[in-house]
Amino acid sequence: MMLSSVQVLAAGTTGDEIIELEVNGAVVATYDQIGDGANSGQFVQLEYSTSDLIAADNVRINFTNDLYDPDNGIDRNVRIDAIVIDGQRFETEGPDVFSTSTWLPEDGIVPGFRQSDTIHANGYLQYAGDAVVPTDRLTL
Repeated sequence: MMLSSVQVLAAGTTGDEIIELEVNGAVVATYDQIGDGANSGQFVQLEYSTSDLIAADNVRINFTNDLYDPDNGIDRNVRIDAIVIDGQRFETEGPDVFSTSTWLPEDGIVPGFRQSDTIHANGYLQYAGDAVVPTDRLTL
């Protein structure tokens, strides 16, 4: 059996954020320990392995528990620096990553290719790219 891996480099703003890794339309992992290093750029590396070959265009990162409560100083956001699939890095701020929940000053939160690594509201990031068969895949 060959193992394929996905790493998600993530950080929250409050430490209470929850994200999901979705592959091929199914949630395969939920992460609630992503820390609060978004503003300082301190990302945690989240891991997922499977026997299936994974293409970037089948990967989504879902943000599921946004909260904006300015009276109490709460603004949950998530930064996803990149995902790494079998050693190939996909930058979130790349022009081919689609976001449904990134805020930009010129138009607020609208779906599109926002070229930002931040998710500001419940929604997802959708990556693009073909599967790469790495030469160093583990065979069991």
